[in-house]
Formats: sequence, C-alpha cells, structure tokens
Amino acid sequence: MSEDKKQSKFAVLKSVALHAAILAMLLFSFDFSSKPQQLAVAMQNEPDIIEATFIDSNVIEQQRREKRQAEAQARAEQERQRQQQEKEKRERAEREKRKKQKALEEQAKKQKEEAARQEQQKRQRQKEAEAKQAAEKKAEEARKLEEERRKEAERQKKLAEERAAQAAAKQQFVLSETDKYIGLITQVIQRNLIFDKTAETKECRLNIRMASSGLVFDVKIIRGDPALCRAAQAAVLRPDSLPVSKDPDVYEKLRDFNLTVEL
Repeated sequence: MSEDKKQSKFAVLKSVALHAAILAMLLFSFDFSSKPQQLAVAMQNEPDIIEATFIDSNVIEQQRREKRQAEAQARAEQERQRQQQEKEKRERAEREKRKKQKALEEQAKKQKEEAARQEQQKRQRQKEAEAKQAAEKKAEEARKLEEERRKEAERQKKLAEERAAQAAAKQQFVLSETDKYIGLITQVIQRNLIFDKTAETKECRLNIRMASSGLVFDVKIIRGDPALCRAAQAAVLRPDSLPVSKDPDVYEKLRDFNLTVEL
C-alpha cells in the first residue's frame, strides 16, 4: 500500500474516533440539574463540532476523489499495459507468422530447386541412356552390316571361285571339243584330199569360215605349198558340211579358225 493511501486511511479513522469521543462525552456528561448549562455549553461548542465534522467530510471526499482518481489511473495504466501486451503479443505473433511463412517459402523454394535438380539429373540420365542405346544400336547395326559384307564377300569369293572353276572347266571343255572337232575336220579333209604324196613333207595353212550347221562359206590360203593348198582348199569345199559342235562356245572357236594340212 502506498504512503498516500496510508495517510488517507489514518485520517478517516481519526475523524471517526473524534466523532465517537464527542458523542460519548455528550452522553455521559449529561446532567438533568445542569441541563440548561450543559446544553448551553454544547450549543456554544456546536459550531466547532460542526466545523470539524465538515472539515473531516471534505478530507474524506477529497481522499475518495483521490482514491477514485488513483484507481482510474491504475485501471488506465493496466489497460495501457494490457493493450501494450496485446500489441506486443500481436507483433510477436505477426513476426512468428512472417518467420514461419518465410521458412515455408524457403523450404518450398529449396524443394522446388531440388525437384528441378532431380528432374534435370533424370533428363540427363535419360539423355545419356538414350545416347548409349543409340550408340549401341549403331554399333550393332555396323557390326551386322560388316558381318553381312563379310558374308557377301565370302559368298562372292566362293561364287567367283565356282565361276572360275566352271569357266576353267568350260574352257577346258571348249578346248578339248575344239581340238576334237578340228581333228574330225582334219580327217574329213584328209579323206577328200586329192594329192600325190611325195617323199618331201609339205604343208598348207588355211583359214576356214563356216556356219553353225557346218556349211563352209569361205576358205582362204594363208601360206604353204601352192599345190597342196589348192588341193586342201578343194577338199574343204567338197563335202556339204564339216563336223561342228552344237555347243555355242565350241562353235565360236570353229566359226573362224586356222587349220594346217600336212602330207
């Protein structure tokens, strides 16, 4: 309790005690024989009592006003403090809210950046995987193409060898058949040759051209004994046809060939 409040309370108690003492004195000092005198004395003292009571009432009222004023100030101070506390509380709450909001925004930003980073890494891994797959596919296609080329080269080589073997065999066949038919033609010419044999060996080189049917349509003397050449020329033309192969390649050799007739 403050010093002013103690003094106010003490003044009130003092005033109450004073009034009680005066009342007691009036009651106990009352004497019927001296009533007029006492009454006169009381009446003489009454202004002082009234004045004291009036003064005490003013003090009490002033004290009450001061008390009410102090209480009002105290309530106002309490209200101000309450409002200040509420304001500080709201400000703290607002700061906390902004802090939490900022933390949430930072967290969301980090999450977004992390998601973007992971997405970029995912795209990079996918890109690398696709590039690796494309490279592997390209390498596999190149390997298959090289394998096909190797097989094709082997097949062509084998085919060339077979063709070469066939050509060699064919060539051998043609040469053999050509020699065979030249021998037959030579025999025909020898049978149709009319010429007296002498001790001296003679020969004639002829160029013979004939159709695929064996029909001779030209005989030319290249060189040799003139008489033998004329006889040999006549011997070539004497038969209707000469022996010829049905094989086109053999005929190609006999279509226009040179022949030596010897005696």
